[in-house]
Amino acid sequence: MKLFLQFTIILFLLYSQNSFGQDTATSIEKNWAILKTQLQRRTNIVINFIQTLNNSNKDKKELAKLKMIATGISKYLDTLKQFDSLSIDVTMKKNHSLNKILTKTITSIENDKKFNKRNDVMNLMAQLEGAENRIVVARYEYNKSCKTFNRPDLQFREKEDAKAVRVEF
Repeated sequence: MKLFLQFTIILFLLYSQNSFGQDTATSIEKNWAILKTQLQRRTNIVINFIQTLNNSNKDKKELAKLKMIATGISKYLDTLKQFDSLSIDVTMKKNHSLNKILTKTITSIENDKKFNKRNDVMNLMAQLEGAENRIVVARYEYNKSCKTFNRPDLQFREKEDAKAVRVEF
């Protein structure tokens, strides 16, 4: 009976831990793969968005910069093999750069009546909005798993993304 009681207590203590039956690396890497996929999807939408806008009179220099950043993120994510705090940090900074210039581009489009009535542009903007929402959810789940397993070094820090983007014309 005493052995059974000890076994039950140990089992209860293990079960009460959040990580019981879970592999830390597997959980974090699974959520990272989901976040990475969402970032890649958004980048592909941005590249389609740029191609649609290239046929317009929009600032070609701004579009070229946006395309360079989006293509750079896409290539980086495609070739990313190592999963560590440095690769997470680089991804986060590249994402922030893309958000900054994308916000400026979208703001100028929303103020241009010629573009905000085009179905193809509005469809891409709706896709982009959906992609951004999925990124927020994926980033939350990823950061939650990092926090659960006490790996703050791997968190996709929201502070960088949450900064207000300053739009200058």
